Amino acid sequence: MCPHSDAAEQERFRELDPSDRILGRLDELEALFRRRLLDDRAKIEFVAELKERSELDDRVIQSRLLRPLANRLVGIVDRIYSWDGEPDPLAMSAGEEIMDVLEEFGVETIDISGRVDPTVHRVVKQLPSDSPRGTILSVQRNGITLDGRVIRVADVVVSVGDRDVEGGE
Repeated sequence: MCPHSDAAEQERFRELDPSDRILGRLDELEALFRRRLLDDRAKIEFVAELKERSELDDRVIQSRLLRPLANRLVGIVDRIYSWDGEPDPLAMSAGEEIMDVLEEFGVETIDISGRVDPTVHRVVKQLPSDSPRGTILSVQRNGITLDGRVIRVADVVVSVGDRDVEGGE
């Protein structure tokens, strides 16, 4: 089937030499190919722009919604875990579930094992102990990260070193 819709144009096309018809058709196909390439580029640019907007929207959601929510919920968990009375199994279970839910959204508790790291730990107390200087002995408040970024540092108690050398005991 001939690509031209006008009858006179179709008649003129039939009268052309076969090689001219082929060249004409190749020109039409080349023009079509160029239009489609331009259209594909426009679509790719549009998709990239949408992706960039989506990532920006995600960052806005994190900073305006998820960060404050995570801080508040972890504060609640802190209160549950720091209760001085008899541990309530239901409250402890709720605290664990809250942390599980937060983990699904990229919130993680900062590791408190080993030595103090000033980028993620805040020393709130130093005690003499048998552990080497700078070793974390306990946590007073859990720190959290959101997708690898620190939202709240961990408040920790650290060792100042040997009890006998430091004048303890």
